Amino acid sequence: MNFYGNVEGNDIFKGTTDIVVCDGFVGNVTLKASEGLGRFVKSVLTTEFKSSPLNMLGALIARGALKAISQRLNPSRYNGGSLLGLRGLVFKSHGGSDAYGHQWAIKRAFDAAKYDVLARISTKIADLMPQSVLTPLSEESTSATETIGQKTA
Repeated sequence: MNFYGNVEGNDIFKGTTDIVVCDGFVGNVTLKASEGLGRFVKSVLTTEFKSSPLNMLGALIARGALKAISQRLNPSRYNGGSLLGLRGLVFKSHGGSDAYGHQWAIKRAFDAAKYDVLARISTKIADLMPQSVLTPLSEESTSATETIGQKTA
């Protein structure tokens, strides 16, 4: 595991890192802005390609590339974000997702279970953390945490 450090917004799309960790608010804004930008670009391209016969011919010639771009920018293909820091696998699917998006979310959850992602992450973190940080919680604090989690779930 290689820690890259703070990433800029364009790093997310350049593939500088495989994983970006952020709080829920920032993650949600980033995802929604990205989805909105993808839809906006698709809408603008569609409008411009339909604006004249010459542009329509260009769209016909570039049809294969445009279809590939559309598939790469389809947010449903990236549906199913995992929530970490829990004692189990939890995958969040976009509220406005269609069946195709839910299919991808289920696939991501299935793959996480199949490849034992939770145990692998826990083991890797334990290997990287100093022992003083990994002292177990007392029974009292564990019960309080579980009670709070049950009330907010």
